[in-house]
Amino acid sequence: MSKPAVAKSISNLERQLNSLFNPTFFSTRTEDLGFTGQGPSIDICEDDNNLYLIADLPGFKSENIQIRYENRTLTISGERKHQEQPGIRYHRTESFSGRFERSFSLPLDIDVEKIEGTLKNGILTITLPKQEAVKPKQITVKIN
Repeated sequence: MSKPAVAKSISNLERQLNSLFNPTFFSTRTEDLGFTGQGPSIDICEDDNNLYLIADLPGFKSENIQIRYENRTLTISGERKHQEQPGIRYHRTESFSGRFERSFSLPLDIDVEKIEGTLKNGILTITLPKQEAVKPKQITVKIN
């Protein structure tokens, strides 16, 4: 089986496993665009006010990362080129290089005007503020 076919099979398996373990929260799609088949590691978490997407992007520059939000889908894409050194012969390279694109279906509405992204020490953190209507509210019940 060729490398692209194996990468596609692994991507399909990943998608199926994600749907089995968490079918109602996040769905993911990783597109293999010709590199090793690995995209960045991504964590998604939340607190009462925000969803957070945290991606490992070592060696990426902010100008090489694109973030798009549309119809409850957040898409992150980017590119990192392999930096070969003159006079150096590589026997093996496992560092991530090439293009990637990952899309995530979010379970709730986001306040689009307040989305923020920061890249620090190779970690991209995207803060996705929840819309007021979906934030948890506590109600005090009076007993007479």
